[in-house]
Amino acid sequence: MGNRIQGVWTVRVARCVAVSMVLLVVSASASRAAIIAVTTTADDITPNDGSVSFREALTATNAGNDLGDPDITAQNPGTFGTNDTIVFNIAGGGVRTINVGTDASAAGIPLPTIHRPVLINGYTQSGASVNTLVHGDNALVLIQLNGTNAGTGANGLDLGTGSGGSTVRGLVINQFGGNGMAIESDGNVITGNFIGTDPTGNAAGPGNAGDGIVIHGANGNTIGTPAKVVGDRNIIAHNGANGVDILRQVNDIEGNVLACNGAKKIAVPGRDVVHGNLPGHGRCGP
Repeated sequence: MGNRIQGVWTVRVARCVAVSMVLLVVSASASRAAIIAVTTTADDITPNDGSVSFREALTATNAGNDLGDPDITAQNPGTFGTNDTIVFNIAGGGVRTINVGTDASAAGIPLPTIHRPVLINGYTQSGASVNTLVHGDNALVLIQLNGTNAGTGANGLDLGTGSGGSTVRGLVINQFGGNGMAIESDGNVITGNFIGTDPTGNAAGPGNAGDGIVIHGANGNTIGTPAKVVGDRNIIAHNGANGVDILRQVNDIEGNVLACNGAKKIAVPGRDVVHGNLPGHGRCGP
């Protein structure tokens, strides 16, 4: 690099190019509004620090604006609406781990509960790819949420009131004191995630203390792939309680790998669609 200013502009241009490429892919759906790129593994809520964290992106989509943060504004995210998108453009190779609750600005604090529909797509991180195997799983999931320091009983992600219609894909979620994911709204789609495993999806994983996914009184959520699309398969394993726990209502749990959870693979009240989920032999470790 010739000098500091030139280097900064190079990084900014590279980020803008990456975000623009993602925009071309995800904006095929006209209903998607703003697009925010996460550019750091730090779990901070510090504006104008040269990066955008996952926590900041969630806070912005909940607020429906760029928070007045110059780092978000500089991305030209578009007009915030009801189906904003969070993508990932974190520098470096391999798995990028976001250690929730470790930054001084959010010490011991869980990620914000999601209250507006949002698409969170971990497969936009460079090098990530969906599973292509009918038997086995070769997905490269490179965005990991680690909840060791997220606070007592914290969930990895909370889809709260108002978040209905969200999509979460391409994340590793582990080591939270509560559930990997808690869903309290209707019509969400959860695909292509590793919940409770390590980033390989195969080794004996670190797990979450509670359920992999718990659905509280919500309808029409899809966990996995009713259409048998192998790239949409979740691996849900090594959690302390159930793989998927459904508390009332009607939801669709299909085409996932569920293994080595502390209680049941799927705990259902009897009205949900449960079909084609695999036992995941060999994923429990020695």
